[in-house]
Amino acid sequence: LSISKLETAEKFQQWKEEFGTVYESESDEQTAFTTFSDNLAFITKHNEEYTQGKWSFTVGLNQFSDLTTAQFKSMYLSTFEQTRPSNLVLHAKTVATPAADSV
Repeated sequence: LSISKLETAEKFQQWKEEFGTVYESESDEQTAFTTFSDNLAFITKHNEEYTQGKWSFTVGLNQFSDLTTAQFKSMYLSTFEQTRPSNLVLHAKTVATPAADSV
């Protein structure tokens, strides 16, 4: 299943209205449209594969649908991995707590 450029443009317009998204320039909007189009193609393919039993979940449009993965990571995810010293080793700790009375 592929979506035509016209259908994608219509969905992009609806998406912008739903999330109140406005861009500072035509260039920014064109870049966002290209990313939105790529994300919509991914969503369409994934959900088609879901109907074929390949996945146990569906995906859809949300307020981040005009962002690339790299943009999303840089804007919303922690930068700890990028800033921690390379010689720092992280260890998982197991903590035991006393059993609660069941009486």
